[in-house]
Amino acid sequence: GMFNKEKIAKMKKGVLVVNNARGAIMDAQAVADACASGQIG
Repeated sequence: GMFNKEKIAKMKKGVLVVNNARGAIMDAQAVADACASGQIG
């Protein structure tokens, strides 16, 4: 997807993400990993 591990890593730690697009835009595993690590708040 367009929203992947590399793009998540460039965001500020603790950022909040609101997805109002289709699921294919986001890499679900990368988002789950980022949530678990605290990268996404």
